[in-house]
Amino acid sequence: MSDSAPAPLPFDPAPIANPSSARPQWGLSALGIAVALGLAGDWLLNTGWWGINWSLWLALLMGGLALQQRHFPIAGLPLWPWMTIPCLVFAGCFAWRDAPLLRMLDVLIPLFFLSVPAWRVTGNALFRVSLGAMANGLFATALDACFGAIALWRPEVLGSAQLRSGGLRRVLAVALGLAISLPILVVFGGLFASADAQFANLIRGLFRFRIDDVITHALVWVTMSWCLAGYLCGMKVRQPAAPWPEELRIRLGGIEVATVLLLVDAIFAVFVATQLPYFFGGAARVATTTGLTYANYARHGFFELVTATALVLPLLLAGHGVLRDADARAMRWYRGLSGILLALVLVVVASAANRMWLYQAEYGLTVLRVHVLAFEFWLAGALVWMAATVLVGRAERFASGVVAWGLIATLGLQLPNLEGGIVDHNVAIAQAGKKVDLQYLFELSADAAPALVRAAIASSLAPPERQTVAKMLLSRYGTDAPTDWRGWNASQAGARAIVRDNRQALEQVAGLPAAIPVQAGPREISRGPAPHAATGR
Repeated sequence: MSDSAPAPLPFDPAPIANPSSARPQWGLSALGIAVALGLAGDWLLNTGWWGINWSLWLALLMGGLALQQRHFPIAGLPLWPWMTIPCLVFAGCFAWRDAPLLRMLDVLIPLFFLSVPAWRVTGNALFRVSLGAMANGLFATALDACFGAIALWRPEVLGSAQLRSGGLRRVLAVALGLAISLPILVVFGGLFASADAQFANLIRGLFRFRIDDVITHALVWVTMSWCLAGYLCGMKVRQPAAPWPEELRIRLGGIEVATVLLLVDAIFAVFVATQLPYFFGGAARVATTTGLTYANYARHGFFELVTATALVLPLLLAGHGVLRDADARAMRWYRGLSGILLALVLVVVASAANRMWLYQAEYGLTVLRVHVLAFEFWLAGALVWMAATVLVGRAERFASGVVAWGLIATLGLQLPNLEGGIVDHNVAIAQAGKKVDLQYLFELSADAAPALVRAAIASSLAPPERQTVAKMLLSRYGTDAPTDWRGWNASQAGARAIVRDNRQALEQVAGLPAAIPVQAGPREISRGPAPHAATGR
């Protein structure tokens, strides 16, 4: 029977290089920070609604990571600013915006940047990290959160055997003291409760709880503490990522890749040629083409074009990957054909944007249409950045640039009040006599409330439509704000303030009796960027 040690599991942490030179208590520090953040997470996030609580908890998490970084450098990577700033910025946006899709992005982006320390352990510079290293970092971070806390049981993590035994004795001593104190506290508590009614009410309130609530809070606390402890331990002792085995890498010759790109260029060129009449003919061309309506031209083609455009980027990256060690002639063919394809794809992006422009001018905007257009805008920038990096021999800079461009595009969706702009645009179309789904506007978040107030009070919509809008605003935002401050959101608070300030005018439009005379007009509402944001479907 062999005495060799078994092969480590993928999530098994590597031994510390020189345990005697490291402070043995760093594992206890990580465990303490994880338990404290788990308690804070259960108190802040275990509620019915998320608002400023997510922002506060992320700020506490960044503080805990900075404390751990100060005493025990994590993976050799300063947490500030490449990890902390994006997390805090988008955490703040979460408490600012109410649009569901934007709030989802404000949760996912900080979670993505929590994997930054795992990028550096691959040995790459932060601004030269590849997409593969980012994906590996995300996977490694997820494994750390699930299994990394196992490292706490290693002697070199929690400290020497003497430290562990001494700590265990202290824990047992505290437990014995608690057991002895319990009956004594019961006796004195009973006497004081009998002597004073206020103290008795305090004791009854203290022990008035439901067992299912206790179990829920305990599970949330333990789960969060376990994941955070594993995350902290993983950043300290994770093994450097091994390179992808050479024998498993896919390699193709220049002829094969050139053939693929040439055929893809051809089909894109044919499609672009068919779109030129619509670029120059515009709406008139669409209207005069037999059997071709706005809906058929725009709605049934826009998302197909977006999908086709999005598939080009991984196709070109895959082609570059299989030719990385190819000869110079094959790379010249790849760059030339890829450059042609990128130019054609940008024309397809323009075609998709043109279709959506025609469609929204006739049928109005929705949140989904705005966000897909923003995705096309980001994709066009990513394609241009690819031409400036991958095609000129600087592929290592591509991934960081694409991520930075994505952050800029996401912030571009956060800063303006998109849902307010959608309401204003669709109301203007309705006033022009075109068909618009006004019922859709009622489904928007609190970001749209200022524009809806303007539409109800000051617009030239039909009286029944204004009445419906006013009733919706009063029923949704005319009530008192929730009492739990943890779910506070700036956009929701602003919506309630707008409705409260214009309540009399809204009640008049809604046909409700007013106790005092109604003001002549609504309070001036800014149409520029406001702390109330927007999204839709």
